[in-house]
Formats: sequence, structure tokens, C-alpha cells
Amino acid sequence: MRTDADISLLSITIGNIEYQDPVDDPLFSAHEAYTDEIDGVKVVKYRTDYHTGTLGCAIQVSSHTKVQKLVANGNYSINFAQR
Repeated sequence: MRTDADISLLSITIGNIEYQDPVDDPLFSAHEAYTDEIDGVKVVKYRTDYHTGTLGCAIQVSSHTKVQKLVANGNYSINFAQR
């Protein structure tokens, strides 16, 4: 349990998004390939791996620095620091 930050969780419904290439983003990952036909041309598309996702944000504020950590699916983090 964290006592040094405010925690926010956001549930995101991703749905059936299709991509032209595989996507390795932890929240919007897509690796399920299938073939579709568009105007007589076979095209490979990729479906999302998950239909929902969770984004977590831990916000720490001090007198000099504000730090936000974004965590998607528990294994990806981006840190922003500003003075």
C-alpha cells in the first residue's frame, strides 16, 4: 500500500480495434493476425489482444517536484519530472 502518493485507476474499453501491423504497446497490444479481403485484395490485419485495460497513475507532489507515474497493465511505466 502506498502512503506517499495519490493513486487513480482508469478502466478503458478498447473494443475490436484493428491494426495494419502488430502493436507492442502494453495497453493497446495487438498480435492476433487474420486475413481480410478488401476490394478483392487479401490484407493481413491484427486484432487487439485484450478488449479492456486498466491504466494506473501514482501522483506525488512535493514543494519542488511533481512526479507522475503511469502504469498500464502493471508492467509499463513512464515517468515525468518537472521542477
